[in-house]
Amino acid sequence: MQINNATEILPAGPQAPSQARRFVSGALSAWKRSDLRERAVLAVSELVTNAFLYGEGDIVLVVTLGTFLRVEVRDEGAGVPAQRHYSPTSTTGRGLHLVGHVADRWGTSAGAGNGNEGAGKVVWFEIDTPVPGQAPATLDTMAEGALRPRVEVDLRALAGEVSPGDVPGSVQGARVA
Repeated sequence: MQINNATEILPAGPQAPSQARRFVSGALSAWKRSDLRERAVLAVSELVTNAFLYGEGDIVLVVTLGTFLRVEVRDEGAGVPAQRHYSPTSTTGRGLHLVGHVADRWGTSAGAGNGNEGAGKVVWFEIDTPVPGQAPATLDTMAEGALRPRVEVDLRALAGEVSPGDVPGSVQGARVA
């Protein structure tokens, strides 16, 4: 199995999420894996937005494609993100829930900075690649159960009415690197 890898350093700022979306989309197109684009672009946009809003320094984006797609978002900020539960009228706080629903796995690692005495963090997600001959993964086919069992999503969980242990893909269910 061939492993493809691409890395980009994004200056922290409001343009970082759109730059990350273009970079991931371009890498997947170059690797002829456009079938992974929709889910990957949505998830990376959420993680890079968090890195821009709550992290420090430049944002390092690492995209690796092997038996699965792994996208890592690194910054030099302290602390790791956690899913929170906000009120139904809140205009923020649902990004990690969204990542948990579109990615097959996600997690965090602290102390991942490059040369800065263990400061920083990595937030990552993974998307399984379809078996040859299966339909490509899209948000529509996921909902139809083409690649994994249909999971009914209770949108109240995104509004903070369900405890974290009750939500598939929650932090408790995430694999930590």
